[in-house]
This record gives sequence, structure tokens and C-alpha cells, in this order.
Amino acid sequence: MPNEQLIPLAPLLIALGIMLAIALAVERFMMILNWIIHRLTIIQTANEPDLEKDYSVKINEAINAKKEDDYLRLTKKDLPEKTFTYREIEPAPGAASSAESDFDIKPYHPPPKRHVLKEFWIQLFASLVAITGCYIAKFSIWQLVIYPHRWNQGMELDTAASHPWEYVLTGILIGAGTKPVYFLMNFLINRKVMLTREQAKEKTIIAQPPAEEKPEETLPKKSGKLPGPITIEEIIGFSYTGGDRPDRIENSHHRKQPVELIVYHHTAMHSDSPFEEVVKEFDKRGWMTGYHRVITKNGGINTLTRWDRIGSHAKGNNFRSLGVSLHGNFETTPGGPDANIDGRMGISFPTPAQLDAAAKIVVLWALLYGIRIDFKKSIVPHNALQSTACPGNNFPHDYFYNLVKEYASKWRQNLQFKKALTRFKTTPMVTI
Repeated sequence: MPNEQLIPLAPLLIALGIMLAIALAVERFMMILNWIIHRLTIIQTANEPDLEKDYSVKINEAINAKKEDDYLRLTKKDLPEKTFTYREIEPAPGAASSAESDFDIKPYHPPPKRHVLKEFWIQLFASLVAITGCYIAKFSIWQLVIYPHRWNQGMELDTAASHPWEYVLTGILIGAGTKPVYFLMNFLINRKVMLTREQAKEKTIIAQPPAEEKPEETLPKKSGKLPGPITIEEIIGFSYTGGDRPDRIENSHHRKQPVELIVYHHTAMHSDSPFEEVVKEFDKRGWMTGYHRVITKNGGINTLTRWDRIGSHAKGNNFRSLGVSLHGNFETTPGGPDANIDGRMGISFPTPAQLDAAAKIVVLWALLYGIRIDFKKSIVPHNALQSTACPGNNFPHDYFYNLVKEYASKWRQNLQFKKALTRFKTTPMVTI
């Protein structure tokens, strides 16, 4: 375009840098002002943490952890026999049971009116200070972008033609903090880079004729081997950091004997609910632990309980087992109160991705902790240990067993897997 006038990038970057620096200063000033107001009000004394209350909360948590720890160590002989139940996650001993619900929605509590008013006046004050400063310094970002004709041959701006509203808009932008300034900077720079690349591409296409395609045999071939997975997480496809709030059970739920049992479950929840809903279900029932692994319907592998601690998933057998649960409800027997009839709770069969991920985790645990691949004694469904519907009448046990056998046979002979497993044993919260 012959009449197009480009804005020099260097002055624009300098102006944007000045804006970012001023916005950062204003942001810090607002934080200090907010802190001063907070300290000078009587409200602050009421909002200060009550150390005695916090200490009592920690004591109660320790007492509850000890009670749960003792309960989870009970064997099947120590527990009373119960009738058949569809409920998968039962309340912890002494905990009040709350209503079951997927996608639990917390009620909205608006912030106190005084907090809203305080933030409003602080923000307004910061914007007024920024507008005043821009007007005195005759600084406006809009003249750099909207009015390129103001640039003269010496790459200087004609600030005499600036309008007061430009200082107002610039001041409001600066007074809002660093985020909007950074967004504007990123947008303007990227936009100019993209336009430059597109213009260069168009010129290249016009100047050069299309190149002839080379025959396939003349193309250079890649040499060398691609680097393979070097960790257990890369081989299986997961990450392990100890699960949900692992520090809560740092001083409790210790294992006093080796793991000799792997139990597989279904969560009996809606398969579309996120993993966080499973965590929330255990919290609502008073448990500090739960399944060790939860597999979502897309094959995602999530940690709920750290592996070196006792979970709460198989009553009377928690002290000697690990639990993996496939997210969803696979029980469709008519008459059951929680049966997934007509798919009202999502998928009624575990997906291939779920079964594949669960099989990998089961084999990993078996090889990691020396558990036998035995589908009658050491790798069992939940209903083989308790009178429950879990993992549902639609669970394909034989298909699952075949997957476990295939991965066990494959990885036992794989030198790379053995080396990765040896390294993985040193991961925190893994070794029992």
C-alpha cells in the first residue's frame, strides 16, 4: 500500500515499557495502600487468625486421623457382617453422612459490601493519579497506535494535537495494573510480527515460482534412533506426586506389612463428573484417604491416596491392599437404588481406555511391590471381599485379566522397563 505509514517499533516498545513500569508502581502502591487501610480498621482485628482455634483444629485433625487409622487396620473378622449394599463410598466411623450428589454446587456468598467499596475507591484513586500523571507528562499510548500520521521525519511525536480523552484512557489502562498493559503489549507486538511475516510470505510467493516436488527416493532419510521413554511415568502415561493433600497423613495411616492385594472398583458416580468430585465424595464422608488411583473414562490416571499409606476402599482389607477405581457406574441390575439404568449416570460399561490404563497400573503395582498375578487371591474385584455391587455387573473381568497378563508378560522381559522401575522405587511416597 503506497500511503501506508509504519510506526517505528523502537519508540513503541519504549512507550509500552514505560507504561508497564508505571503500572507496576501503581499496582504496588495500591497493595501498600490496601494494607494500610486494612491495618487501620477495626475489621482487621476481627479477621486476624485465632491461633488458639487453629491449634484446636489441628488437634482434632490428628485425633480423627488416629481414629481412621485404627479403623482401617481392622480385619474382616473384626468387623460386623453387613447386608448387601450398592453404596460404594461409606461414611467414615463417627462422621455424619451428607447427601450424595455429583457436581456438587457450592452456594454463592457475595463478598462483604465494605470490601467491595474499599476496592472501588482504591481503584478509582489509582486511576485518577495515573490520569493526572499522564496529562502532566503529556504521555499517551493512543497517539502511537491510532494516529501514525503524527510521526514526523525525525521519528518524533507531535504531542500538541493530543486530546484530553487520550490521557484519560491511558491513565485508566495504567491504573488497572500490569495485566492489561502486558496484554496490550503482547497484542501489538505479535500483530506487527504476524503482519510482517504475512507480507514477506506474499512477496516470496510472488517473486519465486513454485518449486517442483522431489521424488520420494531423493528425499533425505532420518538417521539414528528416537529416544525412548526413560521413566515409568512416560512408559505408562501418568505423573505421581503423592495424590490429594499427602501431607495430611504424613504421621498416620502407615503400612506395617507389605501389600499383598490389589482391589479394583468402580466409583458408582456419574462418569462425566470430574476427578475432583471423587475427592469431594470422600471428604463429605469424613475420610482422609480413599482409592489409591482413579481412572477417568478417557483413560486419565489420577492419584487420590499416596501409595505408601493405607487407603479406604475395601473394608477389612485396607491395611494390606491397594485400590484402583474406574470412574463411572457399571451396575445396571434393575431394582438397585444406585443402578445406572438407561445410562442416567453416564457410561454403563468401562471404556477400552479405562481398562487399558487400569491394567497398566495393576501390573505396575504387582511388579513394584512383588504382588502375584493371581486373579483369585491377589487381584480381585471389590465384591469378592464384601457384599457389594462394585465394580458392577457390566465389568468385563476376563477382558481385564487378559490385558493384565499381556502387560505383565511384556514388561517382565523389557530391560528398559526394569531400569525405569528401579529408578521409580526411589520416588518419594512410593516405597513401603
